Amino acid sequence: MRKFYQDYSLTGVVLIISTLALGFIFRFLGLSKTSAWGDEVASLFYAENLIEIFKHESHTPLYYFICKLWTLVFGKTVLSLRYLFITLSFLLLSLSGHLLIKNKQTGFFLGLIVLWWLWPTDIIFSRQARHYGLYAELSFFFLIFWRFRDQYSGKILFFLASIIQFLHPFMIIPVWFLALYDYGRRKISRSVLFLVLASSVPLFLYYGLRFIFYGQVKVLSNINWIKTNPVTYLQELFLLFAGDSFPFQIFYPLSFSTSAFFIGCVLIVQLIKKTPQESLYKFLLLLLLSLLATEICSLVFTNVRVARYCMYLVPFFLYALVDSNDESSHHQNLLRSGALFFILVCYNIFIFKPWSFYEWDDQHVSSAKATLEKLPARDLVVCGNRYQLDYYFKKENLTCFQVAFPLLRAKKPFYLLDINGNDKLLLAYLLQEADISYSQSFRQAQLIAVDPRR
Repeated sequence: MRKFYQDYSLTGVVLIISTLALGFIFRFLGLSKTSAWGDEVASLFYAENLIEIFKHESHTPLYYFICKLWTLVFGKTVLSLRYLFITLSFLLLSLSGHLLIKNKQTGFFLGLIVLWWLWPTDIIFSRQARHYGLYAELSFFFLIFWRFRDQYSGKILFFLASIIQFLHPFMIIPVWFLALYDYGRRKISRSVLFLVLASSVPLFLYYGLRFIFYGQVKVLSNINWIKTNPVTYLQELFLLFAGDSFPFQIFYPLSFSTSAFFIGCVLIVQLIKKTPQESLYKFLLLLLLSLLATEICSLVFTNVRVARYCMYLVPFFLYALVDSNDESSHHQNLLRSGALFFILVCYNIFIFKPWSFYEWDDQHVSSAKATLEKLPARDLVVCGNRYQLDYYFKKENLTCFQVAFPLLRAKKPFYLLDINGNDKLLLAYLLQEADISYSQSFRQAQLIAVDPRR
């Protein structure tokens, strides 16, 4: 431990320890009170049903396999999975820090740990039982590893690139970008480029088999809900850098002007009196290419205008900000890192408040169940996705129509709970064929009592 801190002054050591402590507090505080949302419930479902992934899930199975191993030890709950992602986040930060300390890049490490561990986007996504946060962390780790790639064999590079792409398929974007960019700049050989590109073969094989077995419509069904237009997408992408995430944004929306002020302050502190490094141009180029690719794909293939799909941009941005830190003196690095620490802590405490919890499916379903206990006993029809049906009611994956119609034909009264408030057609049909004797809303969820007409 002494060896680790020997390159830092007492102020630097205090700054590092304070950063780690506050980062953990921001991640853990209020975590158990925050309701699960659809994607988190899906993570738990597929961790328990690995055999379902190939047919039904758009993501690769490795991520869910890790979740499975974790839940076997620490419990099969959404909260347990949230702890997993905070743990993985810290592990990847530690590995990246080890690479920097090992190579005597202490200035880079100081800026990295403050920006990475206190950045609002990283905090809010690492609090979720979903692998968008892991996607960002892997991008950051691979950026650091790529910086020192010459120290490792081609086998290690191939294995690491393959694993991180199979953990999240969109990791192919930062991996390929770094390799192609450096090849174009003649910083890597053709053999290294081929090695990196070949690392994507397992990913291509997996999705190729899915297309062969289930076809394009089935494979793309998971993203058919996207309706975002280009302007809205640009706004969401910008707010992503300030910590915007679903469904947090519904309850605690970020102000565009406040977010711009926050990011502007970070830019001023980190870039003043510093020569822009090549990594900044890399980020800008990747940003432009990402926007172009998104629009082309959305126009000719399918709409992919979802800001969190571009999570890799945030690590590239933060990496570019601290890339030249080692060119400055220790005193300058301390001043910059201290100023960034102050800005990020103030933003998180007074504006962002990542620990703020909201009522969502957990509370709505609990309230509906409590209400049902006070009402006369009837059959219950639940409308929701397969993950919600399994998580909240341990029911099999049947549509509302499949369950409600036999009851209607038998003239049997029942309750209907629409968790997401999406089954408007069924509700319209019930209004024609039955009487609604009771109705109560729980935000988007709705509970009604259906009395079939005789």
